[in-house]
Amino acid sequence: MKQRLIATSTPKHSAGVGMMEVLATLFIVSVALVGLTSLQTESLRVNGNALYESQAQFLIEDMIDRMRSYGIPSEYGADWNDADPEQDCVNNRCDNPENIPLSDLREWRGLVRAYLPDGASRIRRAPDAGMIEEYEITVRFNAVRGAEAELDGNTRAVTVRARF
Repeated sequence: MKQRLIATSTPKHSAGVGMMEVLATLFIVSVALVGLTSLQTESLRVNGNALYESQAQFLIEDMIDRMRSYGIPSEYGADWNDADPEQDCVNNRCDNPENIPLSDLREWRGLVRAYLPDGASRIRRAPDAGMIEEYEITVRFNAVRGAEAELDGNTRAVTVRARF
């Protein structure tokens, strides 16, 4: 009886194909994960800036309400580098009603600094208002925290004009 031999060996050139496929797949997956990580980081940054802009808007609306409730908006003027008023009607009793705007301004500017990174504020009569009682309230803040905070172009400002 004759025995038949059946070839069961694989060609030598196909022995490393499996390893190359694994390396290529690993490379593609790692590039995709790096892309997803940077996408997530950018999403967090954008959401953080949106939060700060919403807080700035809320703080401006708060000051407009304070100015309207007192009735004399000209008492609330303040520039970026002005020192906070010393009057504090929150913790101390105000005997003179004329001190209320100064106390409001002091408290409000403290809130701007507390809720916004490098927060600053300015309240001024609108330059082109003419005879109308119109004021610009601006809040600015640093949109980036940490080591990148020193870079130019990171300061954001929110301005609202209000008529009284």
